[in-house]
Amino acid sequence: MLDIEKFDMCKNFKFIGIPHLLLAIFIISLSGCNREEPLPELGVEGVYLIVRMIDGEVLEANDLPYDNVYWFFADRTFQKARLTDGELAEASGTFSPVPHPAGESGEGLAYELTFAVGEELIEGCHADREIIIHVTDVELLHEGAPCGAPDIYYTKADFGGSR
Repeated sequence: MLDIEKFDMCKNFKFIGIPHLLLAIFIISLSGCNREEPLPELGVEGVYLIVRMIDGEVLEANDLPYDNVYWFFADRTFQKARLTDGELAEASGTFSPVPHPAGESGEGLAYELTFAVGEELIEGCHADREIIIHVTDVELLHEGAPCGAPDIYYTKADFGGSR
């Protein structure tokens, strides 16, 4: 015969329901720890086109022997492309915020670019990475003057419209 008292939810909830409920809450809270939170935007995300190079003299984009383009993504990855005499070279990797190379006197944020592919496109003072300075909301500087390389300026592309 069916014992109704064994199936009385209110009576058995104290002994069976509460521990299971606490276990379920604990498991749910742990699963939240494994979820990757989106990275905060740094403000550099977007496409940047080379606009000028300063290497003793100012060379505008049209006078340069190549075109460079950077894409910075919210997941802190980047792509770089260089077009020279119709030949396309590509690079990619990750970037992270770093202290400004000029220390406290420097303005703007700086980013260290670590290349996973296309290391031959690395420019500037370091053989294994690039440092890019976020000068304004729309301008980046690849500072090379401290080591005798050119300073290269990039402007954020505005494709005329919002998504």
